[in-house]
Amino acid sequence: MNNYGKKTSTKIQLQGFWGSDKEFKGFCAADKVVGKAAAFLYILLGVKTVYAPVMSRGAIDTLERYDIQSLYDCSVDKIINRAGTGICPMEETVWDISSPEEALIAVKIKLTELLNSQFH
Repeated sequence: MNNYGKKTSTKIQLQGFWGSDKEFKGFCAADKVVGKAAAFLYILLGVKTVYAPVMSRGAIDTLERYDIQSLYDCSVDKIINRAGTGICPMEETVWDISSPEEALIAVKIKLTELLNSQFH
C-alpha cells in the first residue's frame, strides 16, 4: 500500500468541513503538522488561530498574510512526505499559489489524482 492510502490531514479537512453546515469563523484549530495547503484551508474556514507542533514557513507566512495567528513548536522549510523521500504532495501543489481559492481548486485536483493513482 502506498502512503496515499492513509487519510491525510488535508483530505480529512476537505471531507469534514466543506459541505457541512458547521461554522468555524473565529475558532482556533490544532493539527499535528500544518503546511501551506492546510494553511489555505484554515484561511477559507475563517479560523483565527492555528496551532501545530510542526509548521512550514510557507504556512506561517500565508497565515500571517491573512492575519491568522500561527502557534508552533518547530518551523521547517517544507513539509516532507510520509515516506521521507521528498516534499509533501500537498505542499508542493500550492508552493507557488498565493490565493486560498486557487489553492482549494489545486488541492482538490491533486487529491483526485492521488486517489486515482492508487487504482492503476
